Amino acid sequence: MTISQFIFYFFIRGYVRFTFYFTWQKEERRLMNTEQSLYEMNYTWLSLAQKMLLKDKSVAMFRLGLNARVADIIGGMTEKELHKLSAHPHFIFTLRIQDPAALECLLADSRIDHLNPMHAAMLCLSDTGGRHGI
Repeated sequence: MTISQFIFYFFIRGYVRFTFYFTWQKEERRLMNTEQSLYEMNYTWLSLAQKMLLKDKSVAMFRLGLNARVADIIGGMTEKELHKLSAHPHFIFTLRIQDPAALECLLADSRIDHLNPMHAAMLCLSDTGGRHGI
């Protein structure tokens, strides 16, 4: 092996290691950003729910779709408990409208735009969430 082949070998080997390390770091950062985003979304939702429950419990339970027991737990959580539950690797909340046709109906242009919020409220507050027709 000549000196130039030796240098070329180590240069390529180093480049491959650097590229692998850089790609791994980028993927690691992407995963951390996703986890951080989930944490922030969960924390924001829990904080909002807690503030709503502390302000007016019955209205908050109605709007959030919570039963009394869950409302009591969320309303009484400490900051440490909020952070702990927010760190869960999945969304804490769910979309209440489950029917794709209902979502499309809400997104469609309407001649009566002022009725869309009322229609959305009826879908969200129904037990079926729009699953059995609009």
